[in-house]
Amino acid sequence: MVSVLFMEFTVIFAVCLIASNILETKQMVFGPLHLTGGLLIFPISYILNDVVCEVWGYRRASILIWTGFLTNFAFMIVASIADAIPGASYWENEAGFHAIFGLTPRIALA
Repeated sequence: MVSVLFMEFTVIFAVCLIASNILETKQMVFGPLHLTGGLLIFPISYILNDVVCEVWGYRRASILIWTGFLTNFAFMIVASIADAIPGASYWENEAGFHAIFGLTPRIALA
């Protein structure tokens, strides 16, 4: 039986992976360091994975990782389809949308 807390950790883990892919397109400079926005949230996924492994064991951590991978892959497919479909004639943000979601497959596969 799966606990509610494990399910919540799994959802948060999947959200962290998807959000880090979206935020990865943001370039930031902190002094001499050039970083991406994905670094703001991606480390949380490691912490969650470690907690799940320590509390529920390796088998549940494996389930967490595969669930995160599959949700990330599903998001990548939907984002790619939405990016490929031309926008409405009155919508002026096609380039911006493509700049963010056009890189999703490359970032997710990396």
